[in-house]
Amino acid sequence: MITEIEDYTLKFTAGSGNLVLDVGGNRFMTFQFVGTSGTISFQGTNDGGAVLGTTPPSAATATNFISIGGYNLTAPLTVITSIAAAGLVRVDCQCKYIKLASSGATVTKLLVMTGKLL
Repeated sequence: MITEIEDYTLKFTAGSGNLVLDVGGNRFMTFQFVGTSGTISFQGTNDGGAVLGTTPPSAATATNFISIGGYNLTAPLTVITSIAAAGLVRVDCQCKYIKLASSGATVTKLLVMTGKLL
């Protein structure tokens, strides 16, 4: 397994508290939220928004998101669909796109660890 950690703070902030990630090829993603203000929901879809012969599927055009659960790694271990405080949340990648959705939530830091099988 290969893991990587990337800082998505600026991308989340630039998206006014929203971020869509193409998670194809990943086994899991662990999100670390620091200095969270507001509620951030976890959503997923397989619909890349493609229009046959016109628009290829992508994170930018993904649509039809639904609520998904993630494991709150902050004790006690529970499954959650949103977070409103600092914490670690692991989401198994069972869909092509994952969206962190909010109505203007902010974070001082958002780190994402991805895990891929070889």
